[in-house]
Amino acid sequence: MKKILLVDDDLIYLKITTHILNKSSENKFEVYSADSADTALQMLNKNYFDFIFLDINMPIISGWEFLKLFSEQQYNKLPTIFITSSTIDPKEKEKARNHELVHSFIEKPITNNIILNFKQTFFN
Repeated sequence: MKKILLVDDDLIYLKITTHILNKSSENKFEVYSADSADTALQMLNKNYFDFIFLDINMPIISGWEFLKLFSEQQYNKLPTIFITSSTIDPKEKEKARNHELVHSFIEKPITNNIILNFKQTFFN
């Protein structure tokens, strides 16, 4: 079973998104969450996650800083990373598109259509 890590400082967003993903998982993936980049890095040192949904606008360690710290670690296998944000700044979207560790940019909130597209892309 695949493992998804949601990284976001918004606890309500984490709860709702975790619920939506769990409801649609069809036993194909498990959902875990971290409310900070630091917590996520600690989790990644102990567990492998197949997918990371990473918020870019977090206090203390931003999503971009997380990616820098993550890239400095040695991992046998890299997860597929999605940047998630409600930003409308085209520079942030472009930065995500050009980042070597980022698969794609997902605009918040994560909807059922986004999850369906994710499942069709990675689980069919």
